[in-house]
Amino acid sequence: PEKAPEKVLPKVPEKPKTRPEYLAALSALRNDFRNASSEQRSKVLDKADELFKKLGHHQTPEELDALIKTWQLYSTADENTRFGKAREAARAKYEKMALERQQAKEKELLRQQRQKEDEERRKQEAARHNAAFDKEQKTRQAEIDRRYARLKRELDPLNIKLIQAVISSAESGDDTAYNTALADSKNYVIPTVCDSIAEQQAIKVFETLKQRAPAELAAYKKFLTESKKITARGMMMIPLVNENTLVRLTGLTPDGKIIYRTPLGETGIYVPQSAGEKNKVANYLEKNTRLANGAFYYFLLNRNFTGDIQKYRPPIFWMLAIKEYHSLIGK
Repeated sequence: PEKAPEKVLPKVPEKPKTRPEYLAALSALRNDFRNASSEQRSKVLDKADELFKKLGHHQTPEELDALIKTWQLYSTADENTRFGKAREAARAKYEKMALERQQAKEKELLRQQRQKEDEERRKQEAARHNAAFDKEQKTRQAEIDRRYARLKRELDPLNIKLIQAVISSAESGDDTAYNTALADSKNYVIPTVCDSIAEQQAIKVFETLKQRAPAELAAYKKFLTESKKITARGMMMIPLVNENTLVRLTGLTPDGKIIYRTPLGETGIYVPQSAGEKNKVANYLEKNTRLANGAFYYFLLNRNFTGDIQKYRPPIFWMLAIKEYHSLIGK
């Protein structure tokens, strides 16, 4: 029989041996960490990074123990150097950002404060300007009021004298008062400075009355003459005794009473009592006679300056007279 082959046992691997150069390198590195100043630690850390790559993985417990001791020093140095710088840089960046935010906030607050102060100055300046303007306006208005009051004190007597003279001269037939009043108005010299609306209006009234007075005197005289004997169309009903009677108006007396004639040929004087009766006579004169502005002059003859007179469109002379001096020339 053949001999059986011998059984080959697996080769037992050799136990790793601690590398003296490994331990020596780590020991030297630890001494470097211990002896390095704070300025030198960064270079020692860089040296350690290169050494760890070169030495590779530990192989024995002794090498592991040496590596752990070395790593502890490495970690401390790394924490205090690299991470410390990073923390300082981060802190510096944060503090810079915080400072910039604070400065921006203070700058904005300063801007707002300056804006508020500028606005307050503008308000104060506007208030001073407005106060000065108001004072100037009040001073100017006071001067205008003073001039206007003086102008009215001078013009009103002339206007009233002329209006009353037109009435009295036309009704009396004596033009002496009228001529004197008109001469006084023509001789009056208007002040040089009269630029306000009120002053201009007062002057306009004065000039209009002065210019229209001759024509109005002639017109009122004509009415008074023609009204003495009226040729009227149609008849009107008036209250006579205790009954209303149809009559025809034939004239006006100098004091404004109605002269009438009945269908039977009887004549008489009628004095309207109520406003309605006076308006009735005015309408009759306006529509049934040839008297120019008959209704108005009838009211004027009776000094009946009521609201009704405006219906009869009085000439501009009398419109101004009644508007400006109603209480002085009317009854």
